[in-house]
Amino acid sequence: MNQYLALIILLLFSGVMLHAKNSKDVRINEISKSIYLQAYKSTKHSPKSIYKVTDINIAKKLLAGMVKLGIPKKMLDVPNDSQRMIIKISTKAGKIITKANPDDPIWFVAYYPNENYLSVEGEYPADYGFDLNTGNIEMGSPEDTYISPNSKYIITGAYNGMECYGNHIMISQNRNYKTFYNFSNDVGCYFTDEFWQDNNNFFYSMKIEEEKGNTWKYYHVNIK
Repeated sequence: MNQYLALIILLLFSGVMLHAKNSKDVRINEISKSIYLQAYKSTKHSPKSIYKVTDINIAKKLLAGMVKLGIPKKMLDVPNDSQRMIIKISTKAGKIITKANPDDPIWFVAYYPNENYLSVEGEYPADYGFDLNTGNIEMGSPEDTYISPNSKYIITGAYNGMECYGNHIMISQNRNYKTFYNFSNDVGCYFTDEFWQDNNNFFYSMKIEEEKGNTWKYYHVNIK
């Protein structure tokens, strides 16, 4: 019996299916650490190389025509970091994605030129962003996005300002990605470590912080 087949059999009998109620095509199993490590060792890993710009002066030049920075009109209390404030965001094609709201301002955090992704933060401690090619706001930061080897699926999320990243699975449709599965917070709040084994199998771990000490849980996601 080869190593890959043995791993699949172990996965089928090691865990209980969890929270696949919003998609019949997704199965999530909690697995043991040994099975997680076995999957990791049997997978070829490629380092993730991401280029991002955080310098506001460089970003202004790169984002010209897509992002307008400045102080929103009718804003009574101007913060100290006003040079990072955003007035308007548009796609590369010129379609307006969002305009500034003086009651709910947003600030520039980083720009990812290769992905044409803008990361922003709101007045509350929530981090999110915009795909400036399509205007998609469901796509998370490239640093928190994990693409299957054939690029059919993307697992991504953004910090919601409370406790979780709101991770979800997106599928490629007509050169764009659409969400078709949302992780429930108790099993997919965030990923400590993660990797795609192949086009349909994703593994991740979660560190659980408790008063008595930290523990880890391990999961296998299978997409039919």
